[in-house]
Amino acid sequence: MPKVLLNLVVGLSSLWYRYALAAYFVIAKLAFRARWIVVAIFAVVNIVVEARWLPIDGQAAALLQNAVFFLFAIYAPEWVVRLAHAHLRKTRAIAGIIGALPVIKRQLDLDDAPGMLLVLTCLDCVAGVTRSHSQSIGFSSERGCARCSPLPGGS
Repeated sequence: MPKVLLNLVVGLSSLWYRYALAAYFVIAKLAFRARWIVVAIFAVVNIVVEARWLPIDGQAAALLQNAVFFLFAIYAPEWVVRLAHAHLRKTRAIAGIIGALPVIKRQLDLDDAPGMLLVLTCLDCVAGVTRSHSQSIGFSSERGCARCSPLPGGS
């Protein structure tokens, strides 16, 4: 039965991600009261699919692995903005860490370590949001981020 449900969402075309977004939206709406439990479940699903502990691959695997990021961004957009703002001054350091992680991963033989892709993807998301945010506001380290002060939710 789960394979039938996946086939409803994962199409045979390259537009499968549009269907995935609709599925993520429905999940987000239905699970709103238990949102952090659902995010945790999809984080575990991400790791399980990455580790190939389930016989799922291709578009279905991508659908399951990407759900955690969509749900987190839907449930906590202010956290994403705070994270971007907090790291504006550290963009070079983040870029260096992200650049070094694959090398460190190989040196420590962590290529197949479950959860490594989730960690690297989270760091990539932080860097991407930070870069996008800093470009959209014309951030400079001398001026700071006038458009974001005060941050949503305080501080």
